[in-house]
Amino acid sequence: MSRIMGPDISKSGSETTEFLGQAPSGTGFGREQDEKALLRLEVAAYISQMCAELGAMARNSDLSLLSYFLDMATAEAREASQKLSADMHGVDAEGYGAGQAPRGDEART
Repeated sequence: MSRIMGPDISKSGSETTEFLGQAPSGTGFGREQDEKALLRLEVAAYISQMCAELGAMARNSDLSLLSYFLDMATAEAREASQKLSADMHGVDAEGYGAGQAPRGDEART
């Protein structure tokens, strides 16, 4: 079995920016906030990946309750990752940038 390395949360965050790239300019984040946000995003994405793999292992071993909980953890981590990514890139949950409004049939109800 291969070992998957997760994010090193003991580092300052500059290594995290190498993994995910810099946040777009104009996000309102300072460098320290960028690094913290990138680290949180990386951790959430890693947890999502690991829980998905563990969930598959649980399903293959007929561990249905454990599989269910791991699927819930996967969904929660994926949602957190998507929210963090959207926040960093200045878009809302529906994909609209700051100051943008839906047009025509895209109008929110």
